[in-house]
Amino acid sequence: MVKKISMLLVVLISISVLFSTTVFAAESNIPDATSQFYVNDFANIISDDVEREMQKRAVDYADSTDGIQIVVTTVQTIGNADPEKYATEMYNKYAIGKNSMGVLIMLSVETRDIQIRLGTNMAKYISASKTGDIIDSYIEELSANDFETALNGMQQTTIEFVSKKVSGIS
Repeated sequence: MVKKISMLLVVLISISVLFSTTVFAAESNIPDATSQFYVNDFANIISDDVEREMQKRAVDYADSTDGIQIVVTTVQTIGNADPEKYATEMYNKYAIGKNSMGVLIMLSVETRDIQIRLGTNMAKYISASKTGDIIDSYIEELSANDFETALNGMQQTTIEFVSKKVSGIS
């Protein structure tokens, strides 16, 4: 009898683990970063010319700062995932910024949700209030679905702000 109960418990635990892993994987279906890394336009909303400009700006900045990385990513949808958790998982999956000195700007087109996630060390320089200000600065463009202009501007504004806040950065 004890052996049958033990076997039943093992089966139930296995099913529970399998179910929770499947649900988690479905919710956090985060794509791998592209080979360009700094601009991941999975929603295909940024023109090639602007994408090249953003990529060059981000690479030049990372090179001049010994690894501060500003990454912009667009996705068509995040499904039913919580936007904040999704962006945090994406930041962690991409391992943005040397010594956790990075910023992820992520847009989900379907839900019109924009998230700015910071590495733990970067959070010493940029407050939640400031990330809100950066988003608010481009609210007209976002409302008009001019995502390309908004994301390009957010990236540039973020780089300029971080440059002023982090000592020794040009």
